[in-house]
Amino acid sequence: MSVRKVVTRRSNHFRAIIPSRKNPHPTPCESILEAEFVRFLELSPTVASFIVQPMKLELQVGDEMQRYFPDFRVFLTDGKDVWCEVKPEARLAVARVAARMSAAHARFARDGSKFVVVTDTWLHQEPRRSNVAGLMYHRRAPLPPVEVKAIERQLHVASPKVLSDLEELLGKDLAWRLLGAGLVGLDLEKVIQADSQIFLTGGHRHADFLA
Repeated sequence: MSVRKVVTRRSNHFRAIIPSRKNPHPTPCESILEAEFVRFLELSPTVASFIVQPMKLELQVGDEMQRYFPDFRVFLTDGKDVWCEVKPEARLAVARVAARMSAAHARFARDGSKFVVVTDTWLHQEPRRSNVAGLMYHRRAPLPPVEVKAIERQLHVASPKVLSDLEELLGKDLAWRLLGAGLVGLDLEKVIQADSQIFLTGGHRHADFLA
């Protein structure tokens, strides 16, 4: 649960609430970058769930104590978790911002926790950015478990290898609904086209945002 209300009626900047399949409630975002990161987290098979602004910290930044709310705590499918800050890369060149991020790194390192800054440079890499946006359009309400099992049996028998095979087997609408749900995966680092390789297990492939 967030310790700070992210989206309020008095907010005078960008705000959005993104539907979530990984969390009990929709995810509030207070920047375009945060919204893009949330969409990526929703599609990543390495992410089990996440919390927005989950903790208030007191950071020692130079000679003063500063209040700090990390943007995200991300829980991974391997049982680990990571704390994330989403920032435009240009902001990291500002001395006071760099000092604050350095203090946050040090604070989490003392606890044996991982802290990463996710920048617009990483989030805006193409074709991943466009692929995430396109797939999220097809991320709708979950299919009934019985229907998922029947589809999985159909995929096991037919074993489609590329996107056009999947669309021919199931129809374009259902094929893209499965892709949006991550039940069938694509390589998000490559342009999606008819001959794109698909993955029947393991979800979408993508570059490591923790690197």
